[in-house]
Amino acid sequence: IDGDTVLVAAGTYVENIDFNGKNIVITSTHGADSTIIDGNQLGRVVTFNGGEDSTAYLIGFTIQNGLITTANSDGGGIYISHSSPTLENLKVINNTSDDDGGGISCHIASDVASYPTLRNILVANNTSADDGGGIHVVASHPDLYNVTIVNNYANTESGGIRCHQNSHPIIINGILRNNFPEQIQFTNWENSISISYSNIQDSESGIIANGGTVNWLDGNIDVDPLFADTANGDYNLQDYSQAIGAGIDSIEINGIWYYAPDTDIEGNPRPDPAGSNPDMGAYENSRGTPAEY
Repeated sequence: IDGDTVLVAAGTYVENIDFNGKNIVITSTHGADSTIIDGNQLGRVVTFNGGEDSTAYLIGFTIQNGLITTANSDGGGIYISHSSPTLENLKVINNTSDDDGGGISCHIASDVASYPTLRNILVANNTSADDGGGIHVVASHPDLYNVTIVNNYANTESGGIRCHQNSHPIIINGILRNNFPEQIQFTNWENSISISYSNIQDSESGIIANGGTVNWLDGNIDVDPLFADTANGDYNLQDYSQAIGAGIDSIEINGIWYYAPDTDIEGNPRPDPAGSNPDMGAYENSRGTPAEY
């Protein structure tokens, strides 16, 4: 029931779960590397479709092998509709949708928008046969803190993030790289995005706004993040990465304060060392500043 916590031991769970409108906490005991929910290509891996609010938490899992093949069905890995859950410390990898949102899809339903919060999320190697290989946003307003969105593919528009129909995401301390065919795309002028202290490939030119509004705020860069070993799924930052210490601890956007998470995707302290600035992306390097060549 609402308020309950489900503790999940390390292991691989081949299933497809639905929060069914319950504001509960589902959290792993050993983190995303050791706790996997595998959709077995039998549908979405995780569904929020019952009006869940921000007290519905999914924490510390790898979400993989979701597959949606039904027309007009979005979100191979995680599907969020008229719900506002909190997602933390997740790896959303190798999911597929024959429609939109290979990795994550955020939707409106019955004129109720979704306002999910995503902290320390890796979205990598997801595929959409239509739009939004990594994340697809429809009339919704996700807040994304320290997300790493890389190597996602869409057959039509936006491998990274696609915004449709009055969507307004905010990205703080993010990394978007190597998404095909572009990093971010809007469908029309109704959409906007606010980006601060993030590493975006091709900077503003990597965003196809189609008349929408891009709030390109302070601290954004466009450099190779120097991931440790992408071939083996390791998106930690090398010691030389310019994303180290390039994030922000707190920032005010449109009169609202936003705060970086206290730990990274693996539970390491953020920032590290204490007193430094946080890193960009889902992983925190133990250095406060990049090493010199």
